Amino acid sequence: ENRFLPERLEPIRIVFARAVARGEIAASEAEDRIALWVGFNWYRMLTERIGDDAATIRRVMVMLAKR
Repeated sequence: ENRFLPERLEPIRIVFARAVARGEIAASEAEDRIALWVGFNWYRMLTERIGDDAATIRRVMVMLAKR
């Protein structure tokens, strides 16, 4: 049984569930937004930029959480 990814995604799932509860995003979009979040982070890691440019990372996270 593969538990690696589900366990690591639990904190971000909570963040997106709270955004859904507040009416900030549609429940039907939560999984897609989580996938985009994962993809963004993998891209940053693979290009050795995961720790760079905190302002860009914040901006993208806000974009993912917007309607």
